[in-house]
Amino acid sequence: MRNVFIPPPVVMGLCGLLAAWMADFKYQLQYSNLLVACLMVIIGVYIASAAVMAFKRANTTIHPNKAEHTVTLIVDGVYAFTRNPMYLSMMFVLIAWCLVFVSAWGWFSVGLYIAYITRFQIMPEEQVLKRKFGQRYESYCLSVRRWV
Repeated sequence: MRNVFIPPPVVMGLCGLLAAWMADFKYQLQYSNLLVACLMVIIGVYIASAAVMAFKRANTTIHPNKAEHTVTLIVDGVYAFTRNPMYLSMMFVLIAWCLVFVSAWGWFSVGLYIAYITRFQIMPEEQVLKRKFGQRYESYCLSVRRWV
């Protein structure tokens, strides 16, 4: 059996389409929701930018399907608050999208995104990082949560 890799941004996009479909592609422009949605996007972009900059500073791979190429365990900055800031940032953007559509069913897509990314992206990455960094990574996992 061959593993199929679906890039996390594609998973987020598919979940966003699902949220829109469940809302019949009808968005309701509520000013308060739009304001909160914009805030969520800003937070998501900030978290993603901080994570990418941490990877660049450490000269390690940013590609989620190449965890074995990681040369440094990053535990400071945004990584002191969440072990998966890039996936968290995508979740914030997906939540913003759901707020625009004002559909309770949209939250199902957020749950689906979290479940899929945890099972098929994060857990395999964690196994690679445990093998590569051993006790140091396990200690990090005990002190910093997977999501938030």
